Order: sequence, then structure tokens, then C-alpha cells
Amino acid sequence: AVDALDGDLTPVPDQLAFLSGAYTVTWSATDAAGNVGTDTQEVVVTPQLSIKPRARTAEGADYVVTVILNGPAPAYPVVVPVTLGGTAEAETDYTVTTDAIVIESGRKGMMTITVLADDVEEGEETIEITLGAPEENAVLGETIISIINVIESDVPPALKLSVSQDSQNGRK
Repeated sequence: AVDALDGDLTPVPDQLAFLSGAYTVTWSATDAAGNVGTDTQEVVVTPQLSIKPRARTAEGADYVVTVILNGPAPAYPVVVPVTLGGTAEAETDYTVTTDAIVIESGRKGMMTITVLADDVEEGEETIEITLGAPEENAVLGETIISIINVIESDVPPALKLSVSQDSQNGRK
């Protein structure tokens, strides 16, 4: 900002840090006489998408693929194209009903992969899920590929332990 008497003025925003989402920032500048000028600016911070890097499931089960935004989108929906690959074969080893995950609101979107059961001992197979770049409202984060290991029988439960004392978590 420039004032005819005072010269250059330093505008100050009403907000400095932003999470993802859409914001209206009000800038103000004050001259030596105390006169204040303001203007607004629209700021859009785009969230990043990520996916769990590894998982496993068994033949005959449904696996739910979840993508997560690291914050709210500036607008919805967020449509995330998905490419499937790996050693398991589509329509023979698994089926899906869509080629995109849609986040209608919030921070999560899901897609179900139906893993087909057969009587053939194939050993462990994989389904590789790769997120494509959304056209708008989000960008790809660091983890965009997930490898799902498909085993022949039910997946045993996993055990996770945590230690806490007086609301403080222990080391992992």
C-alpha cells in the first residue's frame, strides 16, 4: 500500500496461518495520521490425499480402500481416479464397481474391492492401488500407492499394544 504523504505502508493480514480450506483474508494498512485502508483476498489451501501403504485381506472377503484428506477441501466433491494392478487379476481374483473414489464431504472416501474365493492354491497375490491426481479440490500427497496382499485363508487378527501413564503415551 502507498500513501501520498507517508509513502510505502506495510499491510497486515488478519490471519497468518492456514489449514486446508477456503478463507477470506482482510489486509489493513494504517498511515501516520491513523487512517486505515482495508482490502480482502480469497485464499484457497488445497489438502493432500493419502492412502494406507500396505494391507492384507483374504480370498472371499471385501476390502475397503480408504483415502484420507489431511484437511477439509475448499469445495466438494473430490474425485480421485484409481488404477488397479498387481499380480491378482481383475474379474478373476477380484472385482470393483468403480474406477474412482469420491469424497462427498469430510475427509474420507472409500471404495470396496471384492476379493473372489476360488479353490486354486495360488499363494499370496497382490492388488496394487495407485491414486491418480484429482481434477480439483485436492492434490496427491506422499503416499499414493497401496499394496494389498491377498492370502488364501482368513486374515488372523493383529495385536497392537500401547503404554500410557498420566495421559502421556509411551514410546512406540
